[in-house]
Amino acid sequence: MKFLLAAVNAKYIHSNPAIYSLRAYAGEELRQYVELAEYTINQPMADILADLYGRKPDVIGFSCYIWNWRLVRELLGELPKLLPDTEIWLGGPEVSYDADAILRNYPQLTGIMVGEGEATFRELLGYYAAGATADKREDMEPESIATAGCGDTEPESIAAAGRGDMEPESIATAGRGDTEPESIAAAGRGDTEPESIAAAGYGDTEPESIARAGCGDTEPESIATAGRGDMEAEDFSEGKCPIATAEANGRRQWPGRDAGRLADIPGLYLPTGYTPCRSLTDLSAIPFLYDDLAPFENRIVYYESSRGCPFRCSYCLSSIDKQVRLRDMGIVKKELRFFLDHKVKQVKFIDRTFNCSHAHTMAVWSYLLEHDNGVTNFHFEISADILREDEIALLNDLRPGLAQLEIGVQTVNPKTLEAIRRVMDVDKLESIVASIRQGGNVHLHLDLIAGLPYEDYESFGRSFDRVYGMHPHQLQLGFLKVLKGSEMWERAGEYGIQYLEQPPYEVLCTKWLTYRDMLRLKRIEEMVELYYNSGQFTHTLPFLEKAFPGPFALYEALAEFYEERGYFTASPARAYRYQALLDFAVTYDGERREIYRELLTFDMYLRENLKSRPDFAPEREGSREAARAFYQKEEKERKYLPDYGGYDWKQLSKMTHMEAFAWPVWDEEQMAEKYDHPETGGAGHTFVLFDYKNRNPLRYEANVQVLPQAGRPESSHGETP
Repeated sequence: MKFLLAAVNAKYIHSNPAIYSLRAYAGEELRQYVELAEYTINQPMADILADLYGRKPDVIGFSCYIWNWRLVRELLGELPKLLPDTEIWLGGPEVSYDADAILRNYPQLTGIMVGEGEATFRELLGYYAAGATADKREDMEPESIATAGCGDTEPESIAAAGRGDMEPESIATAGRGDTEPESIAAAGRGDTEPESIAAAGYGDTEPESIARAGCGDTEPESIATAGRGDMEAEDFSEGKCPIATAEANGRRQWPGRDAGRLADIPGLYLPTGYTPCRSLTDLSAIPFLYDDLAPFENRIVYYESSRGCPFRCSYCLSSIDKQVRLRDMGIVKKELRFFLDHKVKQVKFIDRTFNCSHAHTMAVWSYLLEHDNGVTNFHFEISADILREDEIALLNDLRPGLAQLEIGVQTVNPKTLEAIRRVMDVDKLESIVASIRQGGNVHLHLDLIAGLPYEDYESFGRSFDRVYGMHPHQLQLGFLKVLKGSEMWERAGEYGIQYLEQPPYEVLCTKWLTYRDMLRLKRIEEMVELYYNSGQFTHTLPFLEKAFPGPFALYEALAEFYEERGYFTASPARAYRYQALLDFAVTYDGERREIYRELLTFDMYLRENLKSRPDFAPEREGSREAARAFYQKEEKERKYLPDYGGYDWKQLSKMTHMEAFAWPVWDEEQMAEKYDHPETGGAGHTFVLFDYKNRNPLRYEANVQVLPQAGRPESSHGETP
């Protein structure tokens, strides 16, 4: 018997911790029956279908999220044609809150796993394994044996029940639905990374919460909440459900077992209705997922040290959770040691609010400080306004690049914060972010969400300016995703929220934001990604901002400029974006053209040792001769480049770069003064040395030394965060 757990991730670099968790929790005796398969939404459906067919599973489970639901539905339409005897299960937040409608639309399904998946999957797997064993004992005919299947599969479809393939990208957590990692705006970005390994993706809900999502003995009101609409409770209790049995659907029944036993497994939705609710899993009882790191080479490694969230944000599925559970610290330290010993490049904690427990937070960060391997980076999603002074002090002691923090601000509008049930002291958050940034060693990622109640275009602009003013290394401008089962989903009509009918259910307009406004914000978001979040214009942008009333006005004008000029935003050439920004700057601030040329040249060499000099870079008479003389002298003295021993002057000139500037473009404070008095610069020039072997660990910028005529460095720019 082979139970295939299939995960369809958003990107190749993402992994699906849920399916690995399901397999691990199944235990040694049962895991022989589990097989894992991970795909991405970028693969052709036909290729995935062919691979699934070739694996010949007896049972298959899919993990369903907003980013993969369309592809999974395509597969559901084709798989029964090729594998008519294979039973199919679903799980995940995309199918949890309207399970009855899902089964009604896809009668080929056997059922849906709801609630936390580890224990549910283990019982379900045991059910199928027992049937396979019974079949063998009964000396079935070859045809029947083929039907029962045999073979060992790995649980990759734990995704079927889990949050599986998320990025994360804010860090994301189960409560955030199905978002990708980097984060992740935890709240509704729709494309963040896995926030909880809970197989079903609904994570840490108490029985009453799970009932709300549709399991157990729910009242008619709860059934409506779960997405059954106006169906009467007796429709299920009397067996009048629109889906009959697996046999009626044309599938062969598994011999050797009592089909009624499925109804005894808690945490399922079957054609006959919901089985009893599943109690919460002891987080410390879940085995470690990464005893073998081979499947995770060049992929993000996710780690879960807690489940649940103390907050009740209305846009987030975590709002229905009732309890926070922590993994035993002794176990956590042992597992962190494994990552450190194996020099894993990055570990993303998928805890929904990592710092909800002070003791837990201090224990983890202290352990990382004491056992730092100089390589591994750890990503945490936190609530910054509840950080304590000792936690901030500990963060400031960490190696630069050891930790990065994702902070979901979402909005600074007081009425909006109240409407979304988000408790946050914005002034305190701003002060704490400043304290962390002052340490210069922690990467900061802040999130905003457009489309929330009571936030119009102007209000969002004010939220943007304030969060931008906190100077995060990345500012994610996300758009509300109306996630099934969330309070925002239930109150969408009240707020006049119109959203996409299909995944990712992104907001189209609200009472306060028109669709035209939303399109403008989309273009602004693209400019923020290209210019701010790329980290390639760290000296040009602060200077350019002075030509506008505020940062939001700058990106708004830049978006309009791109649209009017027809610039191609997806151009792979970096020089294209630099030239476009120069054209934009000259259009709005033409009298400072030469300064912008130097700023962009500095920014470009700060990130990359260019093979071809950019067209806009100023030429300084005698620069080449001066550079040759410098490198020839450096070959003998090794004063400025001591880490380049053994290289001759020609090699040094290729491995580093030397550039002359007429303005102090490396110094933001001096350039701020020059803005109002541009006539005070431009006379003479100063040489700057770019060292690419020694880079800033947060921004990956080259170390910079300013070389006065005396031949000694005036300052070093490499340690500036």
